[in-house]
Order: sequence, then structure tokens, then C-alpha cells
Amino acid sequence: MTQSTLASALDRNKPYPRDSARKRELDQLVLRMVTRDLQPISVVENEGFRDIMKNMNPKYELPNRKKLANELLVARYKEVKAQLKAELFTATDVCATTDIWTSRQASHYILHSWELRSAVLATTKMTDDHTASNIVQP
Repeated sequence: MTQSTLASALDRNKPYPRDSARKRELDQLVLRMVTRDLQPISVVENEGFRDIMKNMNPKYELPNRKKLANELLVARYKEVKAQLKAELFTATDVCATTDIWTSRQASHYILHSWELRSAVLATTKMTDDHTASNIVQP
């Protein structure tokens, strides 16, 4: 066991550079938590969340809500959309469904390898009565 140098001890809590691979990786994990767990983007401003993240990794600075929404989420959306388009293009069968009672509308499709997949293609707020004529309106 060796004693750390003064420089390494001082750098221990120095934040990751904004362009570092580790910072980008952790930002993507926060984005994944927000999107997968349907958390509000403002979670990165919550004091408790900030405290736990600081305790787990003092070198990591959370992205602010604006960066999360306007940069990271937009970039991830474009990636996922391109991947979904490519998958749907090669799908052997597609079944589009709608459900106005829950927030999880999905289309189901089977890949050439017979793997069943599901994806949300659109979510729309419906403020009118849930009648057949209103449901079919774009």
C-alpha cells in the first residue's frame, strides 16, 4: 500500500472534465433512469437526488435540467428513432394498437429472427370525450 501524493489527494474530488468519457457515460445513465423510470427531467434538481449522487461519486456533476432536456434527450430521441425505423423496415409483421386509458400505447412487431418487439410510436393528449369519432381524429 502506498501513500497518495498531495496532487492526487487534491484531485480526488475535482470534477470530471465536461468532455470526459466518464462524464458522458454517467450523464447517459441519468438520462436512462429518467426515460426508463418515467421520472421528470427536474429530478436532477432535487436536493435528495443531488445529495446521493454527490455521495456516490463526488467527481460527477449532474447535468442541469436544460442540458438534459435540450441536448441529451434530443440526441437520444434521434438515435432511438433511427433504430426503430430500421427495425420496423425489416419487421415481418406489425400490429398497431391504441389504448386511451393508459399511457402505454404500443405497436408490436416481429423481427426477421422471430423476436417480438414493442415500441411506443406516439402519445397524444386527448381532452375530448372518448367517442369513436373523436378517437379516429388525427
